[in-house]
Amino acid sequence: MATKRNGFKGWFIHKGYKMIWIPEHPNAVNNYVPEHRLVMEKIIGRYLTKDEDVHHNNGIKDDNQEENLKLMRHGEHSTLHLTRLKKPSKETLYTMHWTNEMTVSKMAKELGCSRITVSRWMKEQNLKWRTISEDNIRRFKNMSLEEKRKVTQKAREAKRK
Repeated sequence: MATKRNGFKGWFIHKGYKMIWIPEHPNAVNNYVPEHRLVMEKIIGRYLTKDEDVHHNNGIKDDNQEENLKLMRHGEHSTLHLTRLKKPSKETLYTMHWTNEMTVSKMAKELGCSRITVSRWMKEQNLKWRTISEDNIRRFKNMSLEEKRKVTQKAREAKRK
């Protein structure tokens, strides 16, 4: 997911999470702290440790209302999300990747997991990745500069969707 900057008003959205500019915060990364962690710190009256995660009960990453947040140990939080995931069948993975020509990123988004998880599932099922064919490479090399720009622009636009 793309990062959306809010001009510069002290915050931006990154991977669905609202990041707040607080350079002096002890857990700031590149001077930003996720808002949900700040809300939880206010609730419990202390800084969170590296082993503590904040879970969004409704799954909406920017819904940082107190009643939607739950403090959890990292391992507990990981287990919660992994047990919710239903591992797709080999046929489903094959269809998504080969028949529907979906990228790993699009597969992950549709399956509600990370690209790493999709990659692991593909590897476990001994499924091969699509690669650029030699014909496509040759065709691209023989294109004019203008044609190459159009193809590259079209690929970028498809990637943004």
